[in-house]
Amino acid sequence: MMDWPNTEPILRATYALMESNGLASGDGVCDALEVTQEDAAPAFRALAQAGYIAAQFAANGFPFLIEPTEKGLQHCSGWPTPGSSSTFMAEFLSAIDERASDATVPAEQRGRLRSLWEAAQDAGPSFLADVAAKVIEHQTGL
Repeated sequence: MMDWPNTEPILRATYALMESNGLASGDGVCDALEVTQEDAAPAFRALAQAGYIAAQFAANGFPFLIEPTEKGLQHCSGWPTPGSSSTFMAEFLSAIDERASDATVPAEQRGRLRSLWEAAQDAGPSFLADVAAKVIEHQTGL
């Protein structure tokens, strides 16, 4: 079982380094967190086994090259998870409907929102989810 309270900070520091450099090393993460290799090594092994990182380990069991994985990017960088486009669209349409029903919103704007909501309903939820998935894929590079 993973010691998440001690492992997650290492995961987050790893992804912060990868965000700025593209790749990370165990030494770079240890330097950023001011921890020893000995303290961080079990966390790196657990993260690799759980699929949060892809790492090339040296003979001493410490990672010299760390690359991102989809699971790690979902956890640390907000990448979408399977099915998230449907959830996003449902929340988006609900927000439009709420705003269109809000009496404090000017009538003209409520009318435009209602038209948008009706057009989205006519297009169908699966079509909208597909469109949202394409946007998410494009934005995140999936």
